Amino acid sequence: MFDWYAFADYSGAREASAQRKAIAWAVDRGEGKGISVAQGLTRHGLLHEAVGLLQEAESKGKRVLFGFDHNYGFPAGFYEALWGAEPDSWEQITGAYCGSVEQFAGERTDRIARGNSRGRLAGENDHDRIAGENDRSRILRLEQWSLRAWAKAANEQIARGLGVAAGPFWGSRFGPKPDGGLFRGFALADGRPFFLHDRRLVEMRYRRLKPGYQVGGIGSVGQQTLYGILYLRELLKLCREAGIAVHVWPQHGAQIPAAGGHVAVEVYPTLSLALEGIRGPRTDAGDAAACVSWLSRLDREGELAQLLALPFGEEEWQRARLEGWVLGVKPNQV
Repeated sequence: MFDWYAFADYSGAREASAQRKAIAWAVDRGEGKGISVAQGLTRHGLLHEAVGLLQEAESKGKRVLFGFDHNYGFPAGFYEALWGAEPDSWEQITGAYCGSVEQFAGERTDRIARGNSRGRLAGENDHDRIAGENDRSRILRLEQWSLRAWAKAANEQIARGLGVAAGPFWGSRFGPKPDGGLFRGFALADGRPFFLHDRRLVEMRYRRLKPGYQVGGIGSVGQQTLYGILYLRELLKLCREAGIAVHVWPQHGAQIPAAGGHVAVEVYPTLSLALEGIRGPRTDAGDAAACVSWLSRLDREGELAQLLALPFGEEEWQRARLEGWVLGVKPNQV
């Protein structure tokens, strides 16, 4: 199905020096030369490595399967709780999130100076308003702010809007984990019900997956996810502008295109290594290379096609297309 495979072990660190210690980008070009691993990258550097790989593949007529070590979406109810409407697509959810972060980063100081620190977090319409800004300066400007600060603001807005004591984000030196029962059923302005889940469906199916709402503590992926979604959306934007087709599975469709175009999947290294029977000490570079090896083996042995054609039930599909899914987890897995 694919010619090349790539995977990045990611980092949610704020400082560039810490990112360089953790990010590893592994690539297998299927030429019998083994897996190459680039280290010492920042998130911004990784973005350009990934786009460059896809551009190279396009020029050589190769198809790439790739992924990053962070969640690609939020649990059901997140969009409704922040913006009071039911989302139509994953693109709408991530667009609203990215627009919100951009406005938060750009206007936070002004809002505080005006005594309006309790203002509304922006949505996708605000993203359109600032889209003309230079891409490089815009994406790097976001790095000036810890997304933990954005998560705190989101918690405050959700708590006020739903009339509850706390929002869903939690973690070490951030705040305690809220009682899951706190987020009972709510209603949109038009009366339609919604429930703010504390985990995505895939995280309920495979409990070893880390929830994206945990933004601090050992093994947490919350900050990786908050930064990672920004950069994933930026990658898709750059690819669209370059005429490079990328299908994010399963958000862009449970069935990937039969031929042509590259595919991005969400991979959880701990699960991948367990499925490969790999035990013992782990490193970022080792995890990235092992995940690439796993993707390649799945494709060679015909298992990949089966995993990319999971028999989602209707309710499962409705959540998977908005929340995302981890390759290797079955919908009915307990």
